[in-house]
Amino acid sequence: MKKHIFALALLIAIPLSLSAAPDGQHEHNWKHGWNHDGRHGDKIEHLTKELNLTADQKTKAEAIFAAQKEKFKALHEETQKNFSALLTKDQLAKYEQLRKEREEKWQQRRAADGQTPPPPAK
Repeated sequence: MKKHIFALALLIAIPLSLSAAPDGQHEHNWKHGWNHDGRHGDKIEHLTKELNLTADQKTKAEAIFAAQKEKFKALHEETQKNFSALLTKDQLAKYEQLRKEREEKWQQRRAADGQTPPPPAK
């Protein structure tokens, strides 16, 4: 019974929350990639438009975000290496299986959203 009431409340609340957004705000956010998944669309283009960045500022912003992405990637790889090293052989096998399953679910979600997933990490 509680599930039915909760579902009904959601059906009522979602349209109301969308209509409560400032004129076009939810469409604006969606177009620029600021969506519920936490994924960002073309961040640089959005910031360039919203902040009226110069060509020089845009180039520097692209370099800043590219450097941040590389640092994050390196940190992620180091974390995975260190975590994997502390696991037993059986734990590591199970961990790799969990990672594979998570990757497959992620790719299915992206395909359902009409997005092309990036090539698998090496």
